[in-house]
Amino acid sequence: MGAGEKRVYTSRLREQQAEETRRRILEGATRVLAAGASALTVPEVAREAGVAVPTVYRYFGSKEALEDAVAESVRLSAGVSRTPLTDLDGLEARVRGVWGGVGELPRTHLAVLMASVGRELVDEDEARKQGELRIAQVREAIAHELPDGDPEEIERIAKVASALASSPGGVAFLRLGIGLEEAADLYMDVVGAMIAQARSR
Repeated sequence: MGAGEKRVYTSRLREQQAEETRRRILEGATRVLAAGASALTVPEVAREAGVAVPTVYRYFGSKEALEDAVAESVRLSAGVSRTPLTDLDGLEARVRGVWGGVGELPRTHLAVLMASVGRELVDEDEARKQGELRIAQVREAIAHELPDGDPEEIERIAKVASALASSPGGVAFLRLGIGLEEAADLYMDVVGAMIAQARSR
């Protein structure tokens, strides 16, 4: 080791403790957010997680970063995938996977998921960006089924299919008392009917 070089020490125990602290903060923030997005303050999260306020900032930097991390954590818990779609089978697998994950989430996590959707809507640029990404992925799956289809028709189907396939779409079915397995069947029926109609034109 040359002069002036610093030795870097790594500690598996320290890494585990850091990961545990991060997890506690995320769980605390999830419980606070479940009471309503307006209830989220860093001091309240710190109290709920049993850590100091500076600790929350050390791990997440800002309230907004913490909210984003909680929303991403809930999406991962729900199995929300961002992998590309290439065909209708992939679209069906994603819908069943996401909605199956949504159905298994505790109610507090569902509340956080809905709050994160609300936050996206407030930020119009972010909402547009996320919407375009989702539609583009579904568009590829629909175009695979309609290789000679009218681009406007494919776009129309992709928009409807994207809106229905979202996590809030799954929650909407739950609120109607419809199980998510049945909801996924209904979803594929609707998408299949739109594709069949487009083929017949």
